[in-house]
Amino acid sequence: MFLIIARYWNDMDWLEASLGQIDYWNADKVVVCEGCWDSKFPARSIDGTVERLKEHCTENRIYLKNLRDNDYRTNQANTSNKAMEIAGAKPGDYVLVIDCDHFYFKEDIDLMKEKMGSYDYSTYKILNFNTSIGKCWICMDNSSAKMPYKLLKDAQWMPTNQLHVGGKFYHELNAEVWNTNIRGYHYEGLRDERRYEEKYSVADRKSPKIWKNGIKIKQQKSYSGFHPEFVTETLRNKGYNA
Repeated sequence: MFLIIARYWNDMDWLEASLGQIDYWNADKVVVCEGCWDSKFPARSIDGTVERLKEHCTENRIYLKNLRDNDYRTNQANTSNKAMEIAGAKPGDYVLVIDCDHFYFKEDIDLMKEKMGSYDYSTYKILNFNTSIGKCWICMDNSSAKMPYKLLKDAQWMPTNQLHVGGKFYHELNAEVWNTNIRGYHYEGLRDERRYEEKYSVADRKSPKIWKNGIKIKQQKSYSGFHPEFVTETLRNKGYNA
């Protein structure tokens, strides 16, 4: 089984693009997790996200309210563990976490689906767009489940929402790694003003503008390439020439 865990909270500005990407992945099951893990905020989305997600859900697309029994990071991990439980995920299955503003090109999705079964986890490069579509902060990631992960025996989500086995990351277990040239496109800063402030007001999250004294903004590089097919309409609606 291939399972997608999709996470949303007041995400109407990117929701249609994200749902389009989920359709393209064509996973066996999708668990749609909705709400805020920080109890300082209302538990449910208030911008129409809940209603749109429930329209999108079918027998194999399950709606799940985010858990809120503990602190933000623990709630986040517990929700993902609950999602795997209700989906019936088991060792050998693959799982992918999707946030509303994280995307891939279709050809890279096709490649990831083709390679499933031949690796346990993978590395990839993230392009983080914070101020425009013409500049981004680039980093490598070898521990994010935003690429498909194979569920090893006793694997579970731990804060900050990463898969561990016995308290160890996959790269500490001599698990089989696929070192890819795939790029993930993360539009973390390109949100409407209210949602941007809300996003970085929860728990210990820090805006890219102030995180480590604004290192993400200072280290941005120019980007003149294309953007994933799923996001072009959303970017144009936001006034970007994508």
